[in-house]
Amino acid sequence: MAALKWTGQEFKVVKQLMTQDLFKEWIARDGQTVLEDVLRRTPGRWFFGKYRAKRKLFEDARGALKPGGRFATTLKKKLDDLPDVIRKCGIGIKKQGHRDLFSIDTTMALVAIPRGIAKNEFALYLIDKLAAAPRLIHLRGLARRILSEAAKEGERLFYEKIKKGAQFVHSKEKAVVLGVEPEFSWRLNGIDGHYYCGYSTKNGKDLTQKKELKQFKSEIEEILAGQRVHLNQLGKAEVVAIANAFREK
Repeated sequence: MAALKWTGQEFKVVKQLMTQDLFKEWIARDGQTVLEDVLRRTPGRWFFGKYRAKRKLFEDARGALKPGGRFATTLKKKLDDLPDVIRKCGIGIKKQGHRDLFSIDTTMALVAIPRGIAKNEFALYLIDKLAAAPRLIHLRGLARRILSEAAKEGERLFYEKIKKGAQFVHSKEKAVVLGVEPEFSWRLNGIDGHYYCGYSTKNGKDLTQKKELKQFKSEIEEILAGQRVHLNQLGKAEVVAIANAFREK
C-alpha cells in the first residue's frame, strides 16, 4: 500500500489509499456485481461502456479514499489504536493461560505476543470499526479490502520501528512495547516473530515519567532475558503446539 507512515507516536495517511492493483483485485472479485450495476446504468453501453463504467468506479473510489478525506481521517484515528490492540492481545494471552508466553512477578508481567495474532486482531478491529463506512457502502467489499491492506501495512511499519530499537509507552495503561523477536517460527497467519510487552501492576506507577520508565525497564530486563531463554529452549513440536492452540480458537 505504501500510503501510511508511522512517526513513532501516530500514523499518518500520506498517499492515496486506492491503487491500480487494489482496484483490479477488487473489480475482479467483490466488485463484479457493482460493475454490472453501473454498466446497466451507463448510457451508450455499446461505446466502450465497460471501460467507462470501470473508470467511473475507479474515480469514485479514489475520491472516497484520498488523503485528508473523511475515510482517511477516520482510518488514521483507528490505526493509532494498534499499540493498544497489541497490549490487549498480551492481556488475552495471559488470561487464557498460555504459560510459555508470559512471565509474572509481584509488580510486573511480560508477555510474548506473536505477530500473526496481533496482525489478525488488528485487521478484525479495523474491519469492525470501518467496514460500513458510508462513503464506501455502495462499493461492496472495497472497504474490507482496503482495511485488510491498511492493517497489514500499519502493523509492518510499527513492527519495523520497534525492531530498530524504538519502544512504545502506553500513557494510561502502564504498559510498554519493549522489543521484538523477529525470527521466531510461529507461522501464525504466515508470519514469524513476536512482540514483547511489559505491564506494570504497581499502583501509582506512571511510565510516562522518564525516571519511572527507566526504573521499570531496568527491573523487567531480567524477566525479559529469562523469557527469551525459555522460548528459545522450546522444541519445534512445542512451538507448533502453542501455535495450534491459537489456530483452534
